[in-house]
Amino acid sequence: MAGVNNPPNLKPLIDAQSAEQSLDFSWLKSIAAGNKLKLEKANTDLAAVHESVNSSSAATQNAVVQSAVDSEAATNAARDLVIIELTQQVNTLTAAVTTAVNEIPKSPIKSIQRGIVANTGNDANVIISAVNVEKSMLNVSCRSGLGSYSNNDKQWSISGGGYIKNSTALYIASNHSYSNQNPATIYWEVIEYV
Repeated sequence: MAGVNNPPNLKPLIDAQSAEQSLDFSWLKSIAAGNKLKLEKANTDLAAVHESVNSSSAATQNAVVQSAVDSEAATNAARDLVIIELTQQVNTLTAAVTTAVNEIPKSPIKSIQRGIVANTGNDANVIISAVNVEKSMLNVSCRSGLGSYSNNDKQWSISGGGYIKNSTALYIASNHSYSNQNPATIYWEVIEYV
């Protein structure tokens, strides 16, 4: 029997690395909550200024209006600072999430092709979808079975191997343990890596 090369199972490694990449977004929520309180206070201050202007007497209205304009300008400036700070924090979070997503490992396998060749004791050329030969590997396995030899049912076996001939073709070679068996099966698998 020919040896079979099985590729490593990369799924547990990828799952473990993906779990390590998870982010804790609680710090952004607390900052956003703090900024929301600042914005609410600024809006409350602005409402208080408007109420003060509306309740002023006619004699002091000019002075109150000037004070209100100054207070409103200060309130607007405070609100603008909160908006700028929040925008900067959102940009920082967006950059962190983008970096984390880019660091999540991706599968090293680009494609897998599989097929079966009926073994007649002759070598075979198999056509496949195009692969990069330098980044691909071929696995070949064979099936043993019962065959007819001198009118007696005997167990027989086949062995086989092959190689990637070019980007679109495989060469599969095999032989039998007896000369008169029924056709057997050779399984092939081409794995192309990124």
